[in-house]
Amino acid sequence: MKVTLRNLEQITGGMKGLNPVPPPGAGVTLGWIDLGRAFAIDPRWFYYLALGTLAAVVVAMRRLERSRLGRAWVAVREDELAAASMGVSATRVKLSAFALSSAVAGLAGCLYAGSLSTTADPNAYDFNRSIMVLCAVILGGLGSIPGTLLGVAILVGFDTVLAPWADAWIQEMQINPSGSSLLSFSGWRLAVFGVALVLVMRYRPEGLVPARRQAAELHGGQP
Repeated sequence: MKVTLRNLEQITGGMKGLNPVPPPGAGVTLGWIDLGRAFAIDPRWFYYLALGTLAAVVVAMRRLERSRLGRAWVAVREDELAAASMGVSATRVKLSAFALSSAVAGLAGCLYAGSLSTTADPNAYDFNRSIMVLCAVILGGLGSIPGTLLGVAILVGFDTVLAPWADAWIQEMQINPSGSSLLSFSGWRLAVFGVALVLVMRYRPEGLVPARRQAAELHGGQP
C-alpha cells in the first residue's frame, strides 16, 4: 500500500512533498541577526527553538492537566457512563482531546520537517522510530509528563551516545575487525529496547516515574 501511494504521482503526488522547507525565521531580521541564515548555518538555533517549544508544551500540558477540561478527560477515561451522568459531554471531551493531541503532533511535525528541510521522504518516520516513541512512554510512565521526558532522554541518549561509544570501543578492542552487524552493539539495540520494555512491564508496569494516579491504580491492593 505504501509503495502504491508513493508511485501514483498523478493522484497522490508521490514523494514530491515540500522541498526544500525553509528554515524557521526565513526572511525575518531581528536587530542585526538574519534568523533564516542563523538557523541554516548554526544548528544550535534550532536546538534552542525545539527546547523552548518543549518547555512551553510541558507547561501548557501541566496546567491543562489540572484544569476543568483535564479533569473531564480523566473522568471520561475512567468511567464514561459515570462522567456523562454528572453532566460531562463525553463526545465533546473526546473531540477536544483528539484536537489538542493532533495540534501538538502537528507542531512536532513542523519542527521535524524544519530540521530535515523536506517533507518528501516518508521513511523519515519509520517503524523503528515509532517503536522508540512507544518504548519511551512505557519506560518513563504512562500518563506522566516527567516520566515521558525521562524515557525519551534514556532512549535517545542510549541511541545517540551509548551505542556509538560501545561500537567505537568494540572496534578499538579489535573484537569485531570484520565489521559484522552481529558483533556490533548497534545491531542489537532494538533487541535491547525490547528486553528493557519486557522487564519494565513485568517488574514496574507503572514506569520509572509514574503518575500518582497510575501508581495508585496498579498498587492499590498492595499493603
